[in-house]
Amino acid sequence: MLGFGRIVDTAQAQTVIETPVALAMPQTDLRMTAQARLDVESALQGMSDADLALTYARIFATFRDYIGEDDLSVARALVDYALLTEAALEARGIPRPSGTESARSMLTTYELAL
Repeated sequence: MLGFGRIVDTAQAQTVIETPVALAMPQTDLRMTAQARLDVESALQGMSDADLALTYARIFATFRDYIGEDDLSVARALVDYALLTEAALEARGIPRPSGTESARSMLTTYELAL
């Protein structure tokens, strides 16, 4: 019994916890072309704060649907959109909508589903 408890404690200690350092995804993780990235960033800049937050929430919800259906190609593209949208939110000082995960967490979920 004591040995099993020790394993559980070790596993909890190794769990990734979101921190400001862990949240930032390197831009090299993007799989979209440079032109597509510019187009997305331009569209995001033109959105109001409320629309930007709603866009992130919709990306997250859609990502969850595609991961649940094992459609990983679309799910990975959604991670790119989430990364750019999250960066736009952070640049404006807007928190992610409640109930959503970071783009980094989405990427981790995607990688685990592979």
